Amino acid sequence: MNEQLPIHNSRIIKTYLEYLGIYHPDIDTDSLLACAGMTRYEVEDPGHWFTQEQIERFHEFLDEKTGDPNISREAGRYAATSTASGTLKRYTRAL
Repeated sequence: MNEQLPIHNSRIIKTYLEYLGIYHPDIDTDSLLACAGMTRYEVEDPGHWFTQEQIERFHEFLDEKTGDPNISREAGRYAATSTASGTLKRYTRAL
């Protein structure tokens, strides 16, 4: 049985969407989400998880539209300052 388990939190995708809005505003994020089988509601829900298949489709679309092989690295760097990483910042401050 090849059941897809949800293993990637929606906060990761939310960070990507914020990054795209700033650095790649020409990318249609609604099309990106639709292609990946995701909805804005799911992305905005911090308790939602996506499957590996959805994440792979998301990245395939990004690779095709941006042509940037370092898009994941750049989005990761952006995550340190993004509003999507607010939870991480709260945990860090608590320490």
